[in-house]
Amino acid sequence: VTVKAKVTGTGKYALSIAAAADVMSTASVAGSFPVVGNSMSGVNVVVGQITLDDEGTLSDVKLGDKGAVFAKFKATNTASVEDITINQVIMKRHSDSTASDSAVENLKLYVDGAVVASASSITNKYVTFTLSSPVTVVKNGVKRFEVRADSVEGAGKTLKLTFDSSSDIAAKGSYYGYQSIIDITTDWVAQ
Repeated sequence: VTVKAKVTGTGKYALSIAAAADVMSTASVAGSFPVVGNSMSGVNVVVGQITLDDEGTLSDVKLGDKGAVFAKFKATNTASVEDITINQVIMKRHSDSTASDSAVENLKLYVDGAVVASASSITNKYVTFTLSSPVTVVKNGVKRFEVRADSVEGAGKTLKLTFDSSSDIAAKGSYYGYQSIIDITTDWVAQ
């Protein structure tokens, strides 16, 4: 289980589960509640930040196209604090899409023209790319990403990929070793 939280300020923070009813499971949950983790103090420090933005216009994709581009975006390290390593990218089939998850297969994530991860399909609206070798965006640097896939069904339909939240990018700073800030340009949607 991975838990991510945005901590602001220098307060004290802890994770807790107040009651057994707060645990979502098909199994029965029992124990002594509340359960509270160790308290940690927040600090004020400037960490790395990645800004995601669209990267140009996409060409129309036709049924049967192999390796067609379904998303293009760039990741810019906008802070001069530390290099940032990206380990995972999760994209969601946008709600405006008229094509189903099964409209594409053999998805590949490219960074600066090289394949860095692949996924066989979109599942429950999401595709997860876990990078075999993390990609480093140096201080004030830019990396360009593309999602390519084979179009196998859905003639006349549209498929848009987007980011659901900033937690869809797993990125860690090289200096402090913590999750970097992810800024997704407002209303960013891959066409």
